[in-house]
Amino acid sequence: MLPPGEEYTIHDYECHEFAALVTLNTEQSSLFEQMSNLFQLLDKHWNGNFERYAVTQVSLTTIGSGVV
Repeated sequence: MLPPGEEYTIHDYECHEFAALVTLNTEQSSLFEQMSNLFQLLDKHWNGNFERYAVTQVSLTTIGSGVV
């Protein structure tokens, strides 16, 4: 378990389509609707496709003077 009260950065994989939807979206007026639809789809398909990724283990590696 990680020590409480410290900040941690979690690097995860993302697909190009998701990154583009969030960062390059030029239709700001429909962004809320797009995100709502995306979250509804994720909710619908979570148990069958993604639930197995909900729990993971983290290993800390010391490189030089820092922890990575």
